[in-house]
Amino acid sequence: MGSQEFMVREQVLSEQETFHNSMEAGQPGSELQHPNFSVANSSGLGNCPAPLVSNTPVNAQPKIVRRHWFWDLIEAKETRQSYTLVCIALWSLCLYLIITNFIGGAVEVEGESMMPNLVDGEVHFLNRWTYHFRPPRRGEIVVIRDPGFADLAVKRVVAIGGEQIEIHDGAVFINGALFKEPYLPHSRQTFPAKGRRWTYKIPRNHFLVLGDNRDNSMDSRYYGAVHRIQVIGMVAASGK
Repeated sequence: MGSQEFMVREQVLSEQETFHNSMEAGQPGSELQHPNFSVANSSGLGNCPAPLVSNTPVNAQPKIVRRHWFWDLIEAKETRQSYTLVCIALWSLCLYLIITNFIGGAVEVEGESMMPNLVDGEVHFLNRWTYHFRPPRRGEIVVIRDPGFADLAVKRVVAIGGEQIEIHDGAVFINGALFKEPYLPHSRQTFPAKGRRWTYKIPRNHFLVLGDNRDNSMDSRYYGAVHRIQVIGMVAASGK
């Protein structure tokens, strides 16, 4: 028995050394040939399952993939571009609102109430800036919020607040004096909306506006004088 035991021990040591050498050499399938399994079979001790040996390290750490700096630069550039576009859009909107509400813009004439000086379809510049510093003056062509139609209209300022106007005999009289209108054709006459004579005292900060085409104009003869806040701006064709 002693001799047999010595031989078994020598065999075990030899097989263990062979197993470790094969593991270090990386031979396929070597993890399945454990020395204990061979010893058990050779020594008649029975079939014992051999433990499997995995090549995965015990303390394996998750792999960290580092992005290339180029992609970070692209994303940063796209963010800056988006921010720049948003800023440009906001500033453009603010500038547009400032210009159209405080400086001026384009207006198109609709209708025939200002003929022959303004013709239907013409486009003129609306000056809003001037009336921020002074009130409208007599003879100027203005754009108003039309009280008769709740819309915008183009009319001419004929009289200002504090004056008394009379319309009779086809002419306009301001404070008792005949008001000459050189911008009208010589044959054109002005009549009241009703009756033969109309007398009207213009309130303060109000303006009496008439269309140049007196026979085809809905103006202050129908709805009275307009307040200054209803006057939006001056049409650049006021020299006509």
